[in-house]
Amino acid sequence: MPAEWQPHRATWLSWPKDPETWPDRVPQVEDIFLQMMAALAPHEKVNLLVDDEASEQAVRARCNFAGAQKIHFHRCARLIPGYVTTGRTFSCPMNFSLTVNCGGACHW
Repeated sequence: MPAEWQPHRATWLSWPKDPETWPDRVPQVEDIFLQMMAALAPHEKVNLLVDDEASEQAVRARCNFAGAQKIHFHRCARLIPGYVTTGRTFSCPMNFSLTVNCGGACHW
């Protein structure tokens, strides 16, 4: 896996939601994810998996930072907590086109 400072097109994150993954800490982890997105977005595209339109709107309302327009939301009812952060790690050439299907729930 290349280092995070190597050239890449985007960072993928999965909005934290699962109390089993984040027991008694979901709100705190959401704040940390917003801080990560605020640090990344001025410099690169951020792809963010959210469950549905309601989740997307709730997160959008909290994205009050420079570069927030570089946050690209993907609605995908995630069955696996942390779909991107705990698995599905991949590295592709910069000119590679990516299609992902998460259980038939979303496509991009």
